[in-house]
Amino acid sequence: MASEPSSDEVRAHVLRVGSSAGFYRADRIRRLLEYTVEKTLSGKSTEIKEYALGVDVFERGEGFDPHEDAIVRVQARRLREKLLAYYEAEGAQERIRIEYRKGSYIPRILLAESPEAMPPRSLAVVPFVNLGPGSEDDYLCDGITEELIFQLSRVERLRVVSRGSSFALRGRGLDVRGVGQKLRADLIVEGTVRRWEDSVRITAQLISAEDGYHICSDRWDRHITDLLAIQDEIASLFVQTLRPHLAAKPPAAHGTDDREAYELYLKGRHFWNQRTEHGFGRAIEFFQAAIARDPKFARAWSALAETYLLVAAHHLEAPDTAMPKALEAVTTALALDPDLAPAHSAMAMILLAYERRPQAAERQWKQALEIDPNYAHAWHAVAVFSDKLGQVDQAISALRHAERLEPFSAAIACDFGFLLCGARRYLEAIDACRRALDLHPSFLRTYVPLAKAHAALCRYDDAIRICLEARPLFRGRAFLGQLLAILGYSYGRSGRHADAAAIVAELHAMRSEHYVSAYDFATIHAGVGQRRQAIDCLRRAVDEHAFWLISLPLDPLFAGLRGDPEFDRIAGGIWAEEPVDGAILRALPGHE
Repeated sequence: MASEPSSDEVRAHVLRVGSSAGFYRADRIRRLLEYTVEKTLSGKSTEIKEYALGVDVFERGEGFDPHEDAIVRVQARRLREKLLAYYEAEGAQERIRIEYRKGSYIPRILLAESPEAMPPRSLAVVPFVNLGPGSEDDYLCDGITEELIFQLSRVERLRVVSRGSSFALRGRGLDVRGVGQKLRADLIVEGTVRRWEDSVRITAQLISAEDGYHICSDRWDRHITDLLAIQDEIASLFVQTLRPHLAAKPPAAHGTDDREAYELYLKGRHFWNQRTEHGFGRAIEFFQAAIARDPKFARAWSALAETYLLVAAHHLEAPDTAMPKALEAVTTALALDPDLAPAHSAMAMILLAYERRPQAAERQWKQALEIDPNYAHAWHAVAVFSDKLGQVDQAISALRHAERLEPFSAAIACDFGFLLCGARRYLEAIDACRRALDLHPSFLRTYVPLAKAHAALCRYDDAIRICLEARPLFRGRAFLGQLLAILGYSYGRSGRHADAAAIVAELHAMRSEHYVSAYDFATIHAGVGQRRQAIDCLRRAVDEHAFWLISLPLDPLFAGLRGDPEFDRIAGGIWAEEPVDGAILRALPGHE
């Protein structure tokens, strides 16, 4: 373009944007766009403040407090997302672009040809390949891959595919075009690692997924002590190459200058990502060793908190043992680095599942998503949060958004079954579980919502068959108690009380060796029709802070107890606060 757009051209552009498919029903977002653009065109951009927007655009009244009410921040983020979607589709040929940088409500009016007006790039880092003679350095390859994902994901205007989806394609033999199509990425980072004695050689390439063209590549031959510097150099090389498309924000820091602490952290991540009982145990050892080397290593503290949280969620340790450890670790992480999205998300889950304070949990998830709106694990957790509060449709929307961000996550695919089961949409839950098992046959916890949906439909023979077929596959303790609880419940509802009693006896025997939730015993007693025993077990579940007790108000297997005053008191007293209104879900793309 030879000249700047006139004010009339900009106003006409705003009218076209406002009448587009993504905007015409989003009144509040459209008002925010029109108000801020008009103020800017009138030379009054200095009047665009959060308080003024809350009062003038969102009609919050003069008592509006931006610290207590996040309406402006939430709607501004949604406006940014909708504008990006518009310019990628309907508005691809527009000669004007309107952009809001994170943290600012003042629009930037750009020319279409300006590099700053180009849509964000999407990038996937595929697992680096170990060229060494053995597998002992696999953790190093995985760690370098994960570190690059972490660093690059903090760069503005660059959407980085999450670790779970990138690693899911390992070993599938796809070329860069295939990887780009599967992960919806237009840029691919790949590389190799060869370590010998105290030296390491790393190669890395940035490749266009569209045509396989190598945009840039380099090789580093260094001492292993230079690993942190090498990763910084790789990330900086790619950011510098893509700078015309990106904001000038540097890659994130590692959080430690201690090479040994960092290598211990990478080993912990390697085991954590196995998502097994053994893997969690080894991860805790390595994270603790990393913290012993550098007590100010915030990411190691955050990872330790996430591990204890999953240990409790998988019923590998009693919540009263694991969750205080998680709380201590995440509190330390946030004190050291308040801008860690995973730490805020972990804190939110602790507040929800252990302290049962949904309002406080929601505030933590808001912070996590303000730091990193593309953090799939936070959206996944928000889905669980919303489901337990009865906001099922919003929960499913949040989980679908998490799936878009991490399309190959087994846990996300499985949890569609849990959410749909809680929504009483049992046939859909069964279909979702079957699809999840087709994609991730080794992700065994999917059998739990699959069996539960059949039991809720009174298909007790099918539920029993699924549990019996799945049971030999469970080689560890994770979610085994829940599977056996559904089996015992289905036996009880089928009139096979002796078989149900045998499952109760088996769980008692397991409990003499390790933790078994009282909630699982309550499920079986509910199936047999033993109301008093079921309620007694639920009281014990409350006392032990059972992790999944938050499911009780929506659990279909307790339908027969509803109306009992004591059961209703327990179910109604799950939350220590009044339930929230789900304001966080207004940040969902496309949700109005």
